[in-house]
Amino acid sequence: MPKLHLLTGLLIAGAAIAPGLAQTGSITYTPQQIIAARQASYEMSVMTFTEMQKAMKDGGEAKKQGFAAEGLAKWAKVLPTLFPTGTATGQTRMGTKAKPEIWTDRAGFDKAAATYIAATAKLAAFAEANDTPGFAAQLGEVKNACDSCHKTYKARD
Repeated sequence: MPKLHLLTGLLIAGAAIAPGLAQTGSITYTPQQIIAARQASYEMSVMTFTEMQKAMKDGGEAKKQGFAAEGLAKWAKVLPTLFPTGTATGQTRMGTKAKPEIWTDRAGFDKAAATYIAATAKLAAFAEANDTPGFAAQLGEVKNACDSCHKTYKARD
């Protein structure tokens, strides 16, 4: 469980600083820095999600996953801001699997992100209510939202 708390804490910290990545002002971030932050936060979200799945498989209680679920929900709200103009595939030397459709079909991307935001918010609500069967089922909905977005907006190897 301490590993999950560390990962979730890092995820929340990334979500807290991410809005500044796309803003202009006294601090300027390079496309490479934004891509690195985006990739790191995705990896942390995958680890957090995987730990929640494992906890449920092992007979865990939804309430105990509240911190992780809330962290994932907070990150989901920040997710769309991690794709500012200038961070598309081919525009930097750093590799990224983000497909150009994120920027050419921004409305579609934002809609997919909204689906993910809603799914993670519902996951957090199930944890808060200590609804373990609902929480376990909602993990599947969160995964579906991820997979649906990745199918359209993430390049595969």
